[in-house]
Amino acid sequence: MSNTQPSKEALCDWLLTCVAAKVKIDRDKIRTDVSMDEYGLDSVSAVSISGELSEMLNRDLPGTLLYEYSTIDELTDHLVRSGAATGQSPASEASA
Repeated sequence: MSNTQPSKEALCDWLLTCVAAKVKIDRDKIRTDVSMDEYGLDSVSAVSISGELSEMLNRDLPGTLLYEYSTIDELTDHLVRSGAATGQSPASEASA
């Protein structure tokens, strides 16, 4: 098991791709500061993304996570603050 945490940017990128796939919208049309439910993300998809995120980060996350942090920006900020992701970009991680 790896203790490597994804960067905030990598997590944001993953969430953009995942949300875009769930709501069937081009990821370039999704803004990270707009509530994901405004793009049509339903409860089943939100819980699914929480589960996938939990597996990716190897930690327990509540199924309600996307309701507590409704934008991608809010969610990634929370995950960085809680230690599930790093606040560094991949380039700054490499130089650390």
